[in-house]
Amino acid sequence: MKKSIIALLVVILAVTGLMYWVTNEKVMTREVTEMMYGEQLQQQGKDTKELVDIMYEQQHKWWVPIMIGCVLAEAGKIFFWTTIVFAGFYSVSKKKYFEIFPAAVVAETAKALQAVAAGINFVYFNPPTSIAKLSTVPFSLASFFDVDKLDMWMVQVLSAVNIFELLYIVLFAWYLSKDLNEPMGKMSKIVLYTYGLLSVLIIAGMASATANMPQIGK
Repeated sequence: MKKSIIALLVVILAVTGLMYWVTNEKVMTREVTEMMYGEQLQQQGKDTKELVDIMYEQQHKWWVPIMIGCVLAEAGKIFFWTTIVFAGFYSVSKKKYFEIFPAAVVAETAKALQAVAAGINFVYFNPPTSIAKLSTVPFSLASFFDVDKLDMWMVQVLSAVNIFELLYIVLFAWYLSKDLNEPMGKMSKIVLYTYGLLSVLIIAGMASATANMPQIGK
């Protein structure tokens, strides 16, 4: 595997850890936590201040292991999508697993950019005052709506349609085409039929589950 791919993987994982820290320290302040959950806790007749204090303390007490978990999950996600796209090659042409992996790493750059964009947006421009706003992806269809007036499942679906997803697919197909010396159109179809189709099914499943759950912090 090329050293540049390994270096890019390290950068992506470092960005993942950094953006978790930004979210934990700069975005999810005590005031934001209280705005998100205070009203609902009050409606349930609970001591809002005490419970918000506990929530805030816990999220800061365990931030290191949670951050490590996020970084490991990010690495696992790259391997997962490599496996899915690799399976898509099975009926087309025989490729080795680690011939696909570099393209998955390059494509994940799009998701790292998404995390950075979200962090910048929340810290400097639009501090989240609800879970719906915290769940909104920058440069997505959800950005054109007042998400606080939408059901959470709609926010998830609209947020899933964003410029970073398009960039992810383009980067994945482009690097496969470049690295494997295959036509861009052929690689685009494989990525769309594997990553694209499974992503739609995952989002549909999440939206369905969310629609049947109580709304929290909205």
